[in-house]
Amino acid sequence: MFKGVSHTAIFPKDFETTLRFYTETLRIKEAFRLNHDDGTPFFAYLIVAPMQFIELLGPDGREPTTAPEAAGYQHLCLEVEDIQAAYDEMQAKGVPIASEIRTGYTGCKLFWILDPDGNRIELMEFPPESMQAAASRRFFG
Repeated sequence: MFKGVSHTAIFPKDFETTLRFYTETLRIKEAFRLNHDDGTPFFAYLIVAPMQFIELLGPDGREPTTAPEAAGYQHLCLEVEDIQAAYDEMQAKGVPIASEIRTGYTGCKLFWILDPDGNRIELMEFPPESMQAAASRRFFG
């Protein structure tokens, strides 16, 4: 029934600042954008992998809020090939790093960064021995 996770939507406090963070700092490509009739952004789709996107919602008059303890969306996780190289790159670019590299309970390697609004982003590498890699092999070969 499901083919994958299509997108994660983020409603940033400052659209352009957040767009630059994802496209310039994280080097995720802007795939397309839709604007309102007055030219203000309705949303921008950033392509992470085939058919996997981050949707940045444009300003709509509401005040964005975040509540880390609230039920609901908690974080975005992006898979990386080399956790140490990703860590070094984020550190060199001055991205706020919220944790050191560690091995997770499932055998994955991970660390956390923050976007301009303080949203948590987990960067994760899946070694062959991780539970995620084993499950992927089991279900998809």
